[in-house]
Amino acid sequence: MPDSFLKKARQLEETYKSAMLSMATMRSFTDYLLSLLVIALAPAIFEEVLFRGSLQQIFIGWTNNKWVGIIITSIIFSAIHGSYFGFLPRLGLGIILGLIFYLSKNLWLSIAMHFLNNAVVVTQIYVLTKMGKPIEKAMDESMPIWLGGIALIGLFFAFNYYKQASNQVIKANQQIQQDEALV
Repeated sequence: MPDSFLKKARQLEETYKSAMLSMATMRSFTDYLLSLLVIALAPAIFEEVLFRGSLQQIFIGWTNNKWVGIIITSIIFSAIHGSYFGFLPRLGLGIILGLIFYLSKNLWLSIAMHFLNNAVVVTQIYVLTKMGKPIEKAMDESMPIWLGGIALIGLFFAFNYYKQASNQVIKANQQIQQDEALV
């Protein structure tokens, strides 16, 4: 890659980190709760409504292909965050959230997963800084790979539980409709 591109990417990354640093500075538990609201909950709701609830549906409709729609939406989702070096992990997150919404047809499920992802990061930063780590280092701290594995397993079980519960509701509604038809 050209040096000018990498230089611009590093500048963009520094701007992103600076903005995140100002939002993630938590001096008290109240600051932590406020950060959960501003960094975890609000973006989860807004971004899922915009990207999965709107854009993903549009791109799937235009292309008649769920994968193309999910991937295009995920690329835009990742690019909009303005973090060159975080592009691929965020792209992966976008694809996972897109699949969750596509398969479940439930925007609240992808909002919950997005919130959980953001909340884990905010919590990690809060805990590490309370343990004495400088905030800059706490923000650079990678999530342990085993925690990602646990999260994926949890996601699998949560999704299966959701599908089973949805199927039970569908069966109950069908039974009610059959009973009403007999009356």
